[in-house]
Amino acid sequence: MQIHVARNGQQLGQFSVEEVNRKLADGTFLPTDLGWHEGATGWTPLSGIAALTMPTAPAPPATFVSPPPSPFPTPSAPPPRPTTASHVTPASGQSVKGLVITSWVLLGVTFVISLIPVLGCGSWLLAWPVAIATLIMAIVILTRGGKTQGIAILIASILLVPLTMVVSVASTGLLGAAVSEREKTQENQIMENLRTLSDAKAKWIAQTKVTDGAYTTVAGLAPYLDGKEIKPIVDETYDPRPVGQEPTAALPANKSLASHGKGAVLTASGEAPSPPATPATY
Repeated sequence: MQIHVARNGQQLGQFSVEEVNRKLADGTFLPTDLGWHEGATGWTPLSGIAALTMPTAPAPPATFVSPPPSPFPTPSAPPPRPTTASHVTPASGQSVKGLVITSWVLLGVTFVISLIPVLGCGSWLLAWPVAIATLIMAIVILTRGGKTQGIAILIASILLVPLTMVVSVASTGLLGAAVSEREKTQENQIMENLRTLSDAKAKWIAQTKVTDGAYTTVAGLAPYLDGKEIKPIVDETYDPRPVGQEPTAALPANKSLASHGKGAVLTASGEAPSPPATPATY
């Protein structure tokens, strides 16, 4: 092993261990002189180098000076090894909260649209991309530590498509049933008006002794309605028709009702009315 020796800022040379020991023994080198050898982290007094033998006689004190720059690069300490975390720190609660809110808003809006009759059928097309998007967000939430919220959104995403299909069909069917029931009720009310008009017309005929073909109006039959009033249900128009023919109710040209098409003419018996004759008004 070769040792570099320096004193008072000046290097004295490079020597073997034997040479340094000899010079220490004869006083050429002092224990306070500085030495450096390969593998050392820096300059150190010769007395601190284990391979050297110090003389027994005390050496005169020497003034310590800063060592001169080493002609050899000082080995640098290895960079600290990165500490491997034992677990992944979850994302901030605010980040997870934003994903949770976005997911539930998308799921909720899609479900509400499916509740709208007829329009809800279009929610089938919307449900697929929403389900995929919320499914991805649920997975992200799970990886960031939001276990409960992530599982709930994951289940809701899987159920969204079949649920919107069932709900939209059911809501549309319920609407159709409600409309059908309402129109049936309106049809019955119109038929009741026609029967009331027929009864009043019969009383008018019996009292006035008019002959077939005689014609009157709804207003003319008012005294024979026994206090009842013929009120249009869907803006239909009533016609008592001449004697010998049934009274009719004509639907508006833009209105259909139950099994009757737009502008249909209804009679209490359900039979088609006969062609009108030239009326003789009384």
